[in-house]
Amino acid sequence: MTDIRKTSAERKSGFDTVLIANRGEIALRILRACKDLGLKTIMVCSQADRQASYGALADTSLCIGPASAGKSYLNKDAVLLAARLTGAGAVHPGYGFLSENAAFSEAVEEAGMVFIGPTAQSIANMGDKIAAKSAMIAAGVPCVPGPDSELPDDHASVEAIASKVGYPVIVKAAGGGGGVACAWFPTPASCMNRSRSPVKRLGRPSESQRFTWKSSSSTRAISKSRYSATCMETRSGSATSDCSMQRRHQKVIEEAPAPGIAPDIIGPVAQACVKACLQIGYRGVGTFEFLYEDGGFYFIEMNTRLQVEHPVTEMTSGIDIVQAQIKAAQGIPLDVDQNDIKENGHSFECRINAEDPRRSSRLPARLRR
Repeated sequence: MTDIRKTSAERKSGFDTVLIANRGEIALRILRACKDLGLKTIMVCSQADRQASYGALADTSLCIGPASAGKSYLNKDAVLLAARLTGAGAVHPGYGFLSENAAFSEAVEEAGMVFIGPTAQSIANMGDKIAAKSAMIAAGVPCVPGPDSELPDDHASVEAIASKVGYPVIVKAAGGGGGVACAWFPTPASCMNRSRSPVKRLGRPSESQRFTWKSSSSTRAISKSRYSATCMETRSGSATSDCSMQRRHQKVIEEAPAPGIAPDIIGPVAQACVKACLQIGYRGVGTFEFLYEDGGFYFIEMNTRLQVEHPVTEMTSGIDIVQAQIKAAQGIPLDVDQNDIKENGHSFECRINAEDPRRSSRLPARLRR
């Protein structure tokens, strides 16, 4: 166990122990990466996960709360206390939970530990779709047509913006993912039929939940949109992956390499993402998401964390993205650049949704004995 009496300066100069603040598949991926890098691991868990098989692989395991994620994995104070008690030199948040929580990132750094992820400022800036779009425009990255500001309150102004952008139109919350406060209007009529005001339908914009319009030039690009997710490290970029199918604004099937998109088209986009990362001072791994249509890429958002679909990129590129992320946090430069990255073979990842299509709520019926 790392000496808990070490000063903040000594612990931040390097680390040999990582606290994993997550569960399930991503916790196991981080455990394996740490073992391969010769790092000790501390696993925090809820009471529901105390008997999880992957917990036995950690050097130390500590229960931090009840089954409810809000009282365990999302409890910043509990995670930080566990890190201090065990003398962790770094905290890896995985994805979900606290991975994109700027306040948590800042608290970890202030406690003298390394947050394995971007800085709090990067999380705050790129986690806001409006701010992220402005940064990408400044970096010369092509963006989805639409204003780079929040929607006005009055209905007439909203309709005028939608008409200028061109239908179909998507309204998305500036913060959050997974289709949070997301609505699609293929035509002006559908917009009016579903609600007299998209703003009213989604709730009044506030400081924490503003909205930005996004559109493409055809219905197909929205209903069967193809995303190119480029995993980034400072000074370099990785291969790309493709989101070939969505369900309720959630990715269902991931595929790499992206079918139907020539490498000579993807290359310049990857280089533009590298340039954007350097311009915004981004640290570690992140994902740029694009819509692709008729030979053109259009930026929509950035995820400042690992992705659940990154294994498809790892399989075809031969790069362990979790290891690369940890090395970046240790200050170790990448040993590859964009020109070194080649894609070999083909990989798929499928998300299984427990839904009952016969029920209007889509929620699964109770299992019958």
